[in-house]
Amino acid sequence: MRKHSFVLVFTIIAEVFFSCKKISIDQSTGDAQWVKVLTDSPVYFPGKIRSDAESNLFCSYNYANYTIDTTSAIIKLDKNGILLWRKEFESLIIYDFVITPGGDAIIASYSTGMMMLTKLSAKDTSTSLLGSYPLPLDPKKIKDIFGVKLFFNDKGNYVMSGTVFFRPDNVRLSMAFLMELDTLGNQVWMQDYFFPEGTVTTVTGCAPTDDGYLLIGNIQEKDPFVSCFFILKCGATGDSSWTKFYETSWFDPAGADGGTYTGYYCYTSDIIPGGGDYFYACAYNEKYNLPNITQDPIYSIDDNSARIFKIDPDGNLIKTTPLKFDFQNMAADLVRTGDNGLLIGFNPINLVGTAYLGKQTSFVARLNADLTLLSVSNIQTHFYDYLGSICVTPDGHYAFETMIQSLGDENYLLEIIKTDENGNF
Repeated sequence: MRKHSFVLVFTIIAEVFFSCKKISIDQSTGDAQWVKVLTDSPVYFPGKIRSDAESNLFCSYNYANYTIDTTSAIIKLDKNGILLWRKEFESLIIYDFVITPGGDAIIASYSTGMMMLTKLSAKDTSTSLLGSYPLPLDPKKIKDIFGVKLFFNDKGNYVMSGTVFFRPDNVRLSMAFLMELDTLGNQVWMQDYFFPEGTVTTVTGCAPTDDGYLLIGNIQEKDPFVSCFFILKCGATGDSSWTKFYETSWFDPAGADGGTYTGYYCYTSDIIPGGGDYFYACAYNEKYNLPNITQDPIYSIDDNSARIFKIDPDGNLIKTTPLKFDFQNMAADLVRTGDNGLLIGFNPINLVGTAYLGKQTSFVARLNADLTLLSVSNIQTHFYDYLGSICVTPDGHYAFETMIQSLGDENYLLEIIKTDENGNF
């Protein structure tokens, strides 16, 4: 394992957060193949949805409270939406999971300073620990794990990435990790990337390339309050090769009231292969509300809007498409469609505390390979909902994992939607 220092050298490569207008796109037509709502127990946070080779669906979720803790579960549905089994974990944190060619679930989790891989048998729901992988930190200093992603590389091995927030001497810091694990759970290699003090730096996604990996993340600097996102290229064993930064906000110390801010806070989501020599990724603009602003700024059309990127292997932005459909437009998950386009699920407001603020209606956007927006559709019209994940099934459909709540009801229920062959629901 080799440590990498992450030096922040901000360079304006391109002004990527250009103005957008609120869109009005026709809703998609057609019905879902089926919708399944589990009414026997409340759900507090949706997790991931994955498909096996026979189009059976696996869904993870949190069933205790609104924080990612040690109360998780996975269910399995057949391709027609029939519940086959449910496995609850009172001492296992499910961050992500993949389905093996044999149909078992491999779970990425964390416990006491170590990332872990656990195998969940699809036949009898028995579990076995494949391996534990210590992080180079004092477990008592670790405060949170974020953006964990688990996927297969071209060798059929597991690759795990994520960000760890820790607090030595009452200073909040972060580091990212990237590791390859063979099919038996043995660690092939691991790299870590420590970020400098004074910033909040988060790696939110990772995608394989022909000769390594691309990581995407965002940086919020505290003094001054400026923001950017970055693309980090790593080799086949995780050695960092280069980093490209895209600034999304600027500070002019000569401006009025002690300085002027322009631009937006930027928060990235995942990055995925695009089916050719390019990648897709998403980011979210959040309007400023800084101490030197004497009154709440008027919301512009760019505030709280999304940005969808097409990125080449060298980290250059081929194209950027803005999207503003609701008050907020935060990408929850994205998958590649059969024509190498995109299907992206969005949540229009944050899940905070123990309740939602306002009416919560998630939506799904579909784009072609050139990032032309084709359709935007609300998932619900009668319920509050929160989208967790999207997956593609081998039988040519898409599946959404959400949780829903009727007006006045205290509990949220897990909902799984399987679209028709055209992605309609």
